[in-house]
Amino acid sequence: MYRREATIRYFLRRGFALREAEDLTQEVQIRLWQAQQQGTESSDALWRCTCRSVLCDHLRRLRRERQLLVPLETAIDHPAPAQDNDLVICIHESLSLLPDTQRTIVHLHVVEGMTFEQIAVELGKTPCAVQKQYQRAIQKLRKYFDLPDNGGG
Repeated sequence: MYRREATIRYFLRRGFALREAEDLTQEVQIRLWQAQQQGTESSDALWRCTCRSVLCDHLRRLRRERQLLVPLETAIDHPAPAQDNDLVICIHESLSLLPDTQRTIVHLHVVEGMTFEQIAVELGKTPCAVQKQYQRAIQKLRKYFDLPDNGGG
């Protein structure tokens, strides 16, 4: 099996439970095997692309199943999530769509409450670069969840 352990670690780092990571790893292995049967040569780039594709497909399925986004009027009639843990899992799954740098910046700015200047010092970047990466991350999440872009970050 091509990079099975690395694939499991890939999904574990993105906040999935071991059982779910193993299921997703199996899907990656199947897709890599199918590609090999079609004559595609295995490579690290193909592995990364396949992992990302399986991750995105899985999150789309979760989004459809959980119906994460509902209009505000409808949400008033629905109870809150059963546990705060459900919301944390949803946030981790959403952030796993982002590259590592963008995920770190969003976490530091939104969760930790750090300013772009503070984040820039911590990451060794300019505040302008940090703010641009943050804006790109938010834009990517809005696009994924079909949210309108309000022009701000």
